[in-house]
Amino acid sequence: MENSQTEFTKSAHALIVGVGEYIHDSFLDLPAAERDAKAISAVLTDSNSCGYSKERVEVLIGENSTASNIREKLKNLSQATDSKSTVFVFFSGHGGRVLVHDAYRSYICPREADPDNLDQTAIPGNEFSDLLAAVPAQKMLVILDPIFPGNCNYAESVPNKITI
Repeated sequence: MENSQTEFTKSAHALIVGVGEYIHDSFLDLPAAERDAKAISAVLTDSNSCGYSKERVEVLIGENSTASNIREKLKNLSQATDSKSTVFVFFSGHGGRVLVHDAYRSYICPREADPDNLDQTAIPGNEFSDLLAAVPAQKMLVILDPIFPGNCNYAESVPNKITI
């Protein structure tokens, strides 16, 4: 059992994002998002619960919960993992939708998101899906906890990994 736990510890990775404070006044701050991120990190890294190595759990809260940091950490996951890895991704914060040519585009909103310019300041659902698809994990669990989920198409379709 200990050998399999050691293997898991080496192959388990997590990215946890809790956007609690937004720059634009149009978005209400969500202090519970940061609390949730911290609580999930604590459970994942507890050796009596999930047993993830603290070095392999990235937590983005406060000023660190930016679009560039989220993108960078997801790209890092694609390089740090392999086909035997287990990956956990959690996002809590605002979501958004914009009607473009009779179709909605969905977004996850980092702290600097501007509700009047989501295309330039938030992460589009198709880009988020592509970033997830680039992670070569054997197992991946993605939990999205957006406020204003709309029709919840943030991770539209990641082949062989996730469909929401």
